Amino acid sequence: MEGTLTWETGPFRALLLPEVGEGLALAVLEAPPTVPPGVYSVCVGAGGSTLCQTVEVRKAEHLLLGVPPRAQGTLSVSLANRGNVPLRVSLGSAPESQVFLPPKGLDLPPGEERTVDFPLGEGGTLLLLVAYGERQERYRVQVEGPGGSPPPYRLRGRVALAHPGPYGSLTLEGPLAREAGLALRLEGEGMRLVGNLRLDLGPWGVSLGTGPRFGLSYGEGPWHLALAYPPHLAGEWRGEGEHGRLEVSAGGFRFAYAALGLTVQGGCGFSPPCAPPFFRLERWGEPALFLAWEGGLRLGGSLPGLSLEASPYPYPWLRGAHWGSLEGVVYRVEGALEPRGGTLSGSLSFPLAPGTRGRLGVDWGEKKALGVGLDHRGGGVDLWLQGRLPLGEGEGSLTGGLGWEEGPYGLRLEGFWTPGGGGLRLEGRYAFSLGVPPEVSWALGGYDRLPLEGEVRLLGRPLASSRVVARGVEGALAVSDAQGRFRIFLPRQGGKVEVLPPPNTLAFPSQVEVGPGPWESPLSVELPPASRIRLICMGQGGKGAYLWGGVTAYVACGGQAVVPPGVYRLLPDALPEGEAEGALEVPLHPLEETPVTLSFRQGPKEAVDEATPIGVRFFPPRPAPGEEVRLEVQGVKGKLWLSLGEGGVVEEGVVREGAHTFTFQVPWEAQGTLALRLRGELGFSRDLLLPLDEGRELLEISLTPPRASPKEVVKVTARVRFPAEGVFLLLPTGEALALAPIGDRVYRREFVLDDALVRLAEPLGPSLAKGLRLEVVARQGDREVRKGLRLLLR
Repeated sequence: MEGTLTWETGPFRALLLPEVGEGLALAVLEAPPTVPPGVYSVCVGAGGSTLCQTVEVRKAEHLLLGVPPRAQGTLSVSLANRGNVPLRVSLGSAPESQVFLPPKGLDLPPGEERTVDFPLGEGGTLLLLVAYGERQERYRVQVEGPGGSPPPYRLRGRVALAHPGPYGSLTLEGPLAREAGLALRLEGEGMRLVGNLRLDLGPWGVSLGTGPRFGLSYGEGPWHLALAYPPHLAGEWRGEGEHGRLEVSAGGFRFAYAALGLTVQGGCGFSPPCAPPFFRLERWGEPALFLAWEGGLRLGGSLPGLSLEASPYPYPWLRGAHWGSLEGVVYRVEGALEPRGGTLSGSLSFPLAPGTRGRLGVDWGEKKALGVGLDHRGGGVDLWLQGRLPLGEGEGSLTGGLGWEEGPYGLRLEGFWTPGGGGLRLEGRYAFSLGVPPEVSWALGGYDRLPLEGEVRLLGRPLASSRVVARGVEGALAVSDAQGRFRIFLPRQGGKVEVLPPPNTLAFPSQVEVGPGPWESPLSVELPPASRIRLICMGQGGKGAYLWGGVTAYVACGGQAVVPPGVYRLLPDALPEGEAEGALEVPLHPLEETPVTLSFRQGPKEAVDEATPIGVRFFPPRPAPGEEVRLEVQGVKGKLWLSLGEGGVVEEGVVREGAHTFTFQVPWEAQGTLALRLRGELGFSRDLLLPLDEGRELLEISLTPPRASPKEVVKVTARVRFPAEGVFLLLPTGEALALAPIGDRVYRREFVLDDALVRLAEPLGPSLAKGLRLEVVARQGDREVRKGLRLLLR
């Protein structure tokens, strides 16, 4: 085409349009996601002539969903239609969902985004159903109750009404408590009502029914026994890879036993004696084989896609079947040979369209017939149609049905027709979920979690807005009220509870080990108070200051630090060209902020005699982070300061008689090597590197005796390699015993190996020996070091 090209691209976005030229031209166009489906023209013109080509945009259903995996209070679901057709979206809970949501429907045009909010109350597992177009998707959401409260037990129910009968039915089943359950079914037709009720409580079960019928069962471990009226006795046993069952009634008895891939079944009646008897021996797997006496001798077997069985007595017959699939076509062929003749039948199922399959079958036996069918499933609608055409004597028939489901609702219409007449049956159903009142659950055994009440205090006063968290328990989070009280749900075996102070509150977190419940007395948690120091620097040459006391810290000029209350030594840290006065003692009071002002100045420094020998020794030579270290320095006179890089100043002093000893703690966060600096009053400075051993243990525990008998006194000795503020022994009962200091960083405590502790001992491997799990915890501020050990029992 000659001349200037003009393009008409319609709703498409042009990505590449060619210039005027000879030969084949390539144009690249993009269809925006929201262009409606249809056929569009793309035209190019030049010199008065126009060339057009049609482009088809197909239907595209694309819904983006944002469903959070966890929710509390409100569930927000985001939806975005990224397709090119309007969508009718339905949201609701599945019938088996523990949490019920009322169904909601909304229309979503192409390109539109919406957010749907569902108010939530009780906790549990929500199975959310989202249906649109021909698709249905399921999402799992864990709904958390306040304080980690366990979700109420729910009964799943179903109501169905039909005509003709049975006219109606009601089913209700599910757990009532941790060890209690309910199963109820009522069915009525006219004035006749048939019902069954079963209650389970722990290992016991009771059933009642119209008729009348009565049953009592007991099951614990591998055994299960049941006794019922009309007379019926059943016993069942399940072992490792084994299963046995025996049933005895007024009419006869039956037994079954399965093990090693084999199953044996048999039984007979009582009147007349052992008539009719039956017996069956089966082997599962490939191939599957069986030998049976069921009114005659039968034997057979099967492989994937093939089965064969025969009877040599009392009259012989042979039956076989073959089935399989080929490129989406499913087929099955069956045949039989008997003394009176043979039969042959076959069926085919093949795809016709997405969600639609056709069926074709033929029966060449006593009543020869041809069958044709159609099945369709999609968008919550099921449709099936089956026709039978006789090829000889007999009548034809036509059956069909229509089913519809959306959320908890469902309808089903079935019909049949023969030359002699026809009929219809309509059934509607509604699935629902009922929460069991907590009072009922507690009366029948309660939940897997138990409530723990407590209070949070700071310096003896209630502390509001503290966060209480149960470690390792999903959703177990509570906030203390104005009186410092909280309520949180823990597993029955107890666990660890951590209390975090509110933001901007000068307090440290605290962790408490809670033993097995139920807990009658409230838990009282006292948070350790904290202090804040704020450093103000005056003059030039200042860098910050090192803080040494209960803990070691470094505070930069204009910065602040939160530390335990107490009296701290503050040593200024000047730049190389600056200098400051000596160390200060600063008292830090609980819950208070203390501003401290330091003055710096610039001044000359005197040279150091480099020939002066200096000796440095560390004890231990490779400490662990957090460990207390002793440093000996020889060969320097006058005042001397030791600083831990950015970690904090530990001590200043005067070297006398050629030696001085510093004692300091390695910062907990230190890694690899620790940088230190020695500084003297005459300008002397020397940098040191202390290698660290991060695998070195900070706790050494010994038991005396290492193997104890019941009622014996056990002595626990702990050697701590850091300045601990408290050392505790945690027993399996949940009790925490404080160890008393008996020497330099050495603590000791005695306890009696009573019956309660002996019962908590655990086997040690396949041997008969038992051990008691113990744990020692040493704390410093918000840091803690734990070490577990076992006490062997005689």
